[in-house]
Amino acid sequence: MDLITSQDGDIPLFVRVGDGNESDKAVFGKVLVEFKKQIKFDSIMVCDSALYGQENLQLIQHLKWITRVPMTIKKAKELVQNIEVEEVKDEDKEKRSDLNLESYTWKEEIVTYGESSKLG
Repeated sequence: MDLITSQDGDIPLFVRVGDGNESDKAVFGKVLVEFKKQIKFDSIMVCDSALYGQENLQLIQHLKWITRVPMTIKKAKELVQNIEVEEVKDEDKEKRSDLNLESYTWKEEIVTYGESSKLG
């Protein structure tokens, strides 16, 4: 079952019953496109890493979305393995403090993937 909910109270907005043998990776993009056809409002879709595949990213290039890049992608694995804490910019340190995220670190890297998306 594919379920899309609101972030403020988990109100169901879209439900789709799929084949139990289908892969999330194979249908995720199609589900988001179908949802946006039925519901017209400005929103950001938050999804798990099954969304992050070339076909899905091409399907949803016109939507706003956030997901985690899976470590099965070679470039993501390289970035995580090669990051040095010293590389974190001073401006990011200020952002962490402003957002009360002092224990977190991040580094932005722009990489083209799937011909239509950015890995950041």
